[in-house]
Amino acid sequence: MAWIAPVDTIITEDQSLQNAQIVADLCMGWGWDKASICALCGNMRAESWINPNIWEFGYGHSLQRGYGLVQWTPATKLMDWAAGEGLDYTSGDTQMARINYETIQNIQWGPKIYGTPPYDFRSFALNTNNNDVATLTEYFIRFYEAPANLSSLPARIAFANRCFNELSFSGGGTITIQPLKPVYPETPITSPFGYRDIGIGTNDHLGTDFGGASGDPIFATMDGTVVRSQFDSSRGNYVIVQHSQDSYFSTYQHNLSNSVTVGQVVNRGDTIALMGTTGDSTGVHLHFAISTTPYGSYADDGQVGIFIDPEIYLASSIFVDGGGTDPQTPTSKIPALLHLLLSNQLYGAW
Repeated sequence: MAWIAPVDTIITEDQSLQNAQIVADLCMGWGWDKASICALCGNMRAESWINPNIWEFGYGHSLQRGYGLVQWTPATKLMDWAAGEGLDYTSGDTQMARINYETIQNIQWGPKIYGTPPYDFRSFALNTNNNDVATLTEYFIRFYEAPANLSSLPARIAFANRCFNELSFSGGGTITIQPLKPVYPETPITSPFGYRDIGIGTNDHLGTDFGGASGDPIFATMDGTVVRSQFDSSRGNYVIVQHSQDSYFSTYQHNLSNSVTVGQVVNRGDTIALMGTTGDSTGVHLHFAISTTPYGSYADDGQVGIFIDPEIYLASSIFVDGGGTDPQTPTSKIPALLHLLLSNQLYGAW
């Protein structure tokens, strides 16, 4: 199934429903709730007819006006992000990846002119409060779109209900998942992986350091199970997650505090710790490591493995069945793919 995406064209409601099926397949693969998907589609129908290649009417192709499935305003919000990832901003797949990125990072969603949302964007996607379609549709228009008035809400709810009754929610085909940066997107790298000069000589830095503020959230880079959550004098407070979607372990060190316990299952994007400067640390930062065993080349657990460059890992892609079945092994490192995009086989080349 391919996107129906004629430039600046109002497509029919049935064509919108066809594109809504693509949206549903994608979102099901990402764990969205059925009612939340329909609320998203109901709002998209009012914003863009679910046509990814449509500009806000009446303003030509002004970069300061709206564009795309949810009418990102200014359009450069989407365009700049896509350009930074080497993606085509006109692609429906790219635009859906941007929406999923926003849910994970909790951006675009928040207090608007209509008040404050009852929960974050990820909780909306997962429908943690088990709200109905109408309530979720209203939340999205209030706390994401925030138009000048709410007169279009009944039409949004009507299409959302049609989606609920007519779309298939069995899940998509193969999707690709990119590991999530474990800190806020704007958090800089302060020390990369590899050999470095530390002022009193050189050492092999077996991870990547991100410098942020004390108390900044640290996110799980992939789904998995916590295998360590403790303190030692070198790593300080640290967490190790064994990934469920590839063969690696991720380590998060020098935390102000840990937010998870051993055995806890975490999802990609969950907050697992807060950034700090505990242990052998000279300032607030996250030391983030990726390895083939819980301690990489450390042998204190009796296993000797290999550390890999986290920047390369974060640019990798993993093919996963959209219906939630066992994932395949990691594929080649593809820097252009960000977060969650469909494979070419399902919806065509992009």
